[in-house]
Amino acid sequence: MLITHEPYNTLMYKLYEKSGKPDLKWLLTESLKIHYKLYYNPKSLTHGELEILNKIYRIAVSYVDVAIGQFIEILQKELNLDEVLVFITSDNGTLLGEHNLVFRGTIPYEQLIHVPLIVYYPGEKICLCIDKLVSLIDLMPMILTVANKMLSCNPIEILLDLASKIERRVTFTETVGSKMVFSCRTKKMKYILMIDENGTLHEKLYDLEADPRESKNLASHEGDLCKHFRKYVIKHIREVLHQRHVLMLKEKLKYIAKKLSTLNSYY
Repeated sequence: MLITHEPYNTLMYKLYEKSGKPDLKWLLTESLKIHYKLYYNPKSLTHGELEILNKIYRIAVSYVDVAIGQFIEILQKELNLDEVLVFITSDNGTLLGEHNLVFRGTIPYEQLIHVPLIVYYPGEKICLCIDKLVSLIDLMPMILTVANKMLSCNPIEILLDLASKIERRVTFTETVGSKMVFSCRTKKMKYILMIDENGTLHEKLYDLEADPRESKNLASHEGDLCKHFRKYVIKHIREVLHQRHVLMLKEKLKYIAKKLSTLNSYY
C-alpha cells in the first residue's frame, strides 16, 4: 500500500537519502516544523507554509506514480500480463487549506471523498471517463465479477458493461467516533449530518453544480430539502447498524442508539 498523506517526513527523508538534493533536505526540515506547528497550533499556519505542504504533497503523489510504474514493470517480468488487471484507487483524499482545514477531516468535503479509480489492462488503449455516482463498496463486487469472467471474455468489455448498469441515485459516507458524521450525495446536491459530542445536530447542504467548492451552506435556507435528505440518512444509519451489529462493540452500539434518539427528535 502506498500513501500520500501525512506525516511526510519519512518519505522526504527517504527521497533525500537517495538523491542528496539540498532542496529536499530543506523540505524535510520544513515538513518537521510544520507538523510540529500543526500538532500544537494548527490555526497558525501561514500561506507560505500551506504552499510548502502542497509542494510536499505533489512530490508524494509523484513518488507513488513512479512506484506504480515500477510495480507494473515487475509484473511484466514475472507474470503474463494478459491475465492481470490493475486497479488503482484510494480510501480518501486530503485537504491542504481548503475549508481552512489541513489533511484528513471528519467532514466529507469533495476533496476527501472524491477519490480516483483507474483500471489498467495491458494491451488496451481505451481511455474512458465514466461520469456516474459510484461508491467504494461497488469495487469488490466489480473485481470479483471481472475475475470470474476474464479468462473467457475481454475484461475491459466486462467493466464497461458493469459500468453501464451502475445507476446509483445517491452515495453515502459515514464517520463514527466521538463525533458522528454522515453524508448523502446526489449528482447535484450534498447533504451532511453531524452529531457532536453533546448530541447536538448540525447540518450542511451544498449545491455542487452552482457551488462546486462547497463554500455556501444552504441548510438554513432549504429546510424542506434538508428534511428530505435527513430521511435518507436516518434510513441509511439504521441499515448500517443492522448490517454491522455483530462487528461493533456493545458500547459503540449503545452510543449510536443514543445518538439516533437525538435524530428522531428532528425527524
